[in-house]
Order: sequence, then structure tokens, then C-alpha cells
Amino acid sequence: MIKPTFTIRYKFLIATTLLLFFCVGAYLWLATKEFKSDKKTLVYDFNLSLVSNTSAEVETFFAGVGDKLRMTAFLSREKGADRNAMIADLFRDRRDLVFVAKSARFQSLDEVAFEDSDYEKVYGVDTAFFTKKLIDSRPIPFQEIQTRGEAIWNATTVGGPLLIGYGKSVIEEDSHGVALAQFAMIGFVRADRVVAALKDGQPNEVFIVSASGDLLVHADAKVMAQNKKYLSRLSEIAIASKAKKTVVEFTQVGEPYLAAFSSALKGQIFVLSQISERTAFQAANRLVMRSLIFASMVVTLAFLVAIFFSRSLTRPLENLVGAMKKVSDGDLTGKIEVRSHDEIAQLTRSFNVMIDDLRISRQELEEINRELENKVKARTHELQLQNRAVKEAQEALLRTTRLAAVGEVAGQAAHEVLNPLTSIISRLNNLKSRIAVDRTNEVQLILALKSNWQKDFAEGGFQKLQSEWQKPSLIKGGQTLWQEDLENLQQVGERISSEFSLLAKDTDFLISESERIGRIVNSFRSLNAARADLKLIELNVLCDNSIKIMADLAARDSIQLLTNFSSEKLIVSVDDDEFIQVMTNLIRNAIQSVKARPASAGQERWVRIETRGEESQVFVNVTDNGVGLDEVNKKRLFEKNFSTKTKTEGTGIGLSISRRLVRAVSGDLTLRRSEVGHGADFQITLPRKAVENKEESDRSRGVA
Repeated sequence: MIKPTFTIRYKFLIATTLLLFFCVGAYLWLATKEFKSDKKTLVYDFNLSLVSNTSAEVETFFAGVGDKLRMTAFLSREKGADRNAMIADLFRDRRDLVFVAKSARFQSLDEVAFEDSDYEKVYGVDTAFFTKKLIDSRPIPFQEIQTRGEAIWNATTVGGPLLIGYGKSVIEEDSHGVALAQFAMIGFVRADRVVAALKDGQPNEVFIVSASGDLLVHADAKVMAQNKKYLSRLSEIAIASKAKKTVVEFTQVGEPYLAAFSSALKGQIFVLSQISERTAFQAANRLVMRSLIFASMVVTLAFLVAIFFSRSLTRPLENLVGAMKKVSDGDLTGKIEVRSHDEIAQLTRSFNVMIDDLRISRQELEEINRELENKVKARTHELQLQNRAVKEAQEALLRTTRLAAVGEVAGQAAHEVLNPLTSIISRLNNLKSRIAVDRTNEVQLILALKSNWQKDFAEGGFQKLQSEWQKPSLIKGGQTLWQEDLENLQQVGERISSEFSLLAKDTDFLISESERIGRIVNSFRSLNAARADLKLIELNVLCDNSIKIMADLAARDSIQLLTNFSSEKLIVSVDDDEFIQVMTNLIRNAIQSVKARPASAGQERWVRIETRGEESQVFVNVTDNGVGLDEVNKKRLFEKNFSTKTKTEGTGIGLSISRRLVRAVSGDLTLRRSEVGHGADFQITLPRKAVENKEESDRSRGVA
């Protein structure tokens, strides 16, 4: 008998194997592609969240450093031993700045304003390290500080502490706003906090570069200490991009990277985060390899099973149908009995063997299923651990967001405290000027009178003294010496009495403003700028108190504060501290606008405060003849952190807070009119209240 060259069994095996390989391969390809796509999206989201949060922290951090440098520059102009004590108090709570110095000509450090002795002891450095050794290794960019107003650079050296250099240009002006001198305040900042924030992004490589591409901060201290340009394709992309923050994909040294960047400090620095696809997809590749191994096992097992099943294809179809029906019912005990000795008998015997094999295979499959269940449980436990890690990362991001919110509230509190603090400093300067007036003539006059009276009394007693008093005055004709002495004593007494009266008023003013600072700070402890401590108060009294607070600042710049108050008694329900806070913000902005306008001969500089009332509303207008606003700035005027002033003059949160305070009492703050070169007119609208009884009337006038 001629045997077939290519049997049905082989055909079945080849077709089954090819189909199995195709199905398994297609499944693995689709699963790998989808998993890597999801992984890439997750990496992008993590990178973008990381650089966004880090840039917000860095911007808040350097804003605080800039404020301390400006305050140090202000305090360094003071004379006397108290100056060093005030500067030390400024850095007592939190010493991010370890060394501050002044440069008068933007060439070298001329005067050391502050140095952290504890920091120097810990790191084994001294003053010469900051003024000589550090500058030789990491030169200070004086030219950039002078032209751009500020600069940040990497001040870390090999073997030295982690430091960031920060310089700020300061312009000193006289009482009329005329620039007297320009100098630089140079500070070296501990980079520990910034480096710690960058290390939170591991395994990503997170670093900060300047707008020119120089490395400022790196999570690796060795990289940060290298005194050479840090080459990075990502920094080139970030500097060339017009986007403030985005995710990118690029290739560096032949390896693809997933990255994101975010700009900070108005584009001066960039926070960058990158990770190679190889590192990002390590877990995915391990899962693919495990899947391939498992698939190989399944294909091998299926191939072996197919070999056993292929033996039954040669049985006659009629016997095969009957036998398969029993097998489908689960009966694997029966056997087909055939007495022939031909190919049919051989096929029958093979089928019987196959039934036995199926019974054994069922038992093996049940054992395999039990093993698979154990593997599934183990894999489920691994997934639970991964989910827990993801939740911990989410909680860390939430804590970072809360810290950024607290930093914003702290910035708002500092801005609002600055208003009464400036008034206190202005009043203290006026008090210092009056005290500094020479009183020698008055003291000498009293001493001379005492000496002459003692001399005359010693020579002839009271008669001699009385005789001398009766003589005519040589200075004031028609008067005796007694009348001249009495008039001189009266004038000295009036001057001293007037001075004590002014001192009492100044003291009351300083106490009032200090108490207002306390109330502002207490209000921000609860992270809520608007309070509900409302009182019925006369509007004209509140406006008059606000003008008195800002009078010193206006007088210093020769700016008139004009008033046009309504003759009616306008009663409003407000918190007096919050309303004065709003009014002083508006008056301060108006004074700065008038001050910024170029002086013209014969042109007066003024700010006018007006009040008027209607049946249900009252209005307060603050008008000036300053520089005004253009159309672009008008639209963004009440946005948070928007300002047309320099950082030394304001942060842009005053008007935003003022509008919120006014709206909290059902009022509104709007800009009625403003043109470039023709000043601005701001209007406060409040509900008008009626005084219902004498007690409320007394409270509106400030009567206790």
C-alpha cells in the first residue's frame, strides 16, 4: 500500500500552528502598543505636573529672596547701631540668604550687609570665600543686573556648598522721586530647598537653566559644581519655544526622550524635566518579555495537544461523530470496538487512546488552572502595591499644591501689611526730621536767663534783681528787661508745648497703624481676606482717616491731596480696617501714577478724593492727573499678580484684593475713566445705610 506523501495530520498541524502564532502575535502587538501609549501619556502628565509645581515653588522662593534684598537695601541706608540689628531681625526666622553685599558701581562687592556666621562655620567658609574665591570661580553678572534689573546664576563650586547667586538693581531716590544713585544688592542663596524639590522628580532628570542656557540648579550636586556650560537639547528647545510650559519629545545622542518644561520669573529661567524612553518603558518591556514567555508556553502546549488530536482525523466520519458526541457529553470511559485489522481498526485504536489522553489532559488542565489562579492572586497583590504607590504620589502632588496656595496667601499678606508699614516709616521719618532740628538756641536762652538772674541776685539780692528787670531792653524797644525775659520764656514754652502736641498725635497715629497691621495679619491666619466685623460708619470720616495716613507719602513727593466731601452724612456698613486698606491702596496707586509722570513747569500734581450719595448708594472717587492706563492694561487691571509697576513698587495683588473686600460688603470697585497721560478715576460703590437710633449714630461718628 502506497503511503501518502502529505497526510491530513500534517496539514492540520501546520494550519493550527500558523493560526495560533498569528493570533498570539497580533494580541501581543496590540497590547504592547496600547500599553506603551498609555505609559507615554502618563509620563507626559507627570513631567508637566512636575515642572509646573516646581516652577511655582521656585518663583515664590525667589520672590521672597528679592523682597529681602530690597528690604536690606532700604535698611542699609539707615545710620547708627540699630541698622545691623534690624538687618539681623530680617534674616532671623528663615536664612535662605547666607551672604548679602552691596555693589556701588556694578564692578565689585563694596559693602557686606549680612553674612550667616552659623552657615560659614558649618561649611568652613569665611567672608573672603564670598568676596574673592567664589567670585573668581563664578563671576557675578554685573552687566546683566544693571541692564535687566536682576540676574540669577549658579554659584556652586567644586567641593563647596550648594549656592545660587541672585542680584538685584536698586535705584535710590530723593523725596521728590529724583534718582540719586543706582547700585546692586548681591545675595548668595542656599540651594538645598531648590535641589530637594528637583530630587522629588526622580527617576526624571530635573534641572533649571537660565534664558541664555546656563545651568543654574541640578539635582546632581556634582553636575551643578562643574564650571562649564551644561549641554542639553531640551534647554535649547525651551529657550526657542514661545510657550510658557508644554511637553516635548526629542532625540539626544541617538536616544529618544520624553520631557516637559515651564518658564518662571517672566522667562528668565526654565524648569526642565526629561527621561529617556528606555528608562520610562523598562517596566513595560519587562511585562512584554513575560508575556512572550507565557505565550511561548501556551503555543508549545497547544502544539503538543494538537499532535494528539490530529491522530483522530483519520477515523471514519461516521464513527468519529458518534464517538465525539459521547466525548462532548463528558464520557471519557467508553471505547470503540472494531474487529477489523485494516486502517479502520488502527484509527479506532488511536481514537481510544485519544480518549484516555483527554482524561489525563483534563486532570492536567485542572492542575494548571489551579496554578494559574495562584499566579493571578500574586499578580493582583503586585497591582495593589502599584496602586498604593500611585496614590502616595498623588498625595505628594496635593501637598505641593497646598504649599503653593499657602505661598500665595503669604504674598498677599505681605503686600497688605506694606501699606500701613510704609505710612509708619514715613511718619517716623518726619518725626526724626523734627527731632533733628537744632534746639540749642532755645536751651542757651533759658540758661542765659538763669545765669543772669543768679548773678544779679548774688550781687545785690532781690532788690538788685528787680532793679535790673526795670531797665529798658536793648533789643526790643519800649520794653523792660523783665518784659523781654517773660516774652522769651513764653515763646520757648509755646514751642515745646506745640512739639509735645505733635508728638502725641504722631504716637496715636503709629499705634493705630500698628494695630491695623496686627488685625491684617490675624485675618490672614485663617486664609480669608474678608471678615464679617461690619459696623455702621460715616463715609467721610473713613476717607479723612485714609487721607491722614497717606499724607506723609504725598507730601514727600510734593503731591497735593484734594478733597470734595459731600455735605450729607453718608452712612455705610463696612469693616473700618478693610475699607481703609482699600482706600490707602487706591491713594497709593494714584500717588505712584502722578509721581511717574514727567514734571512740567507750572503744572500741579494732585490726587482728589470725592464722596457723594444717592438714595440707595454712596460713591467714593479717587482721581489723579498721573500717567494713566492704555487699553491693554485696562482689561487686565483687576487680574491677580498683574501690575504696571516695577517689583520694588508693587506686586499686582492690591487691586485684586481691594475689589474682593469691597464686593464682600455688596459693593464694587471699578475704573470709570483712564487715558494715557491724563490720569485715572477709580470709583467705589457701596450700599447706603440709615442710622436708626442714637447708639448707631454714635458708632458712625466713632463715639464709644
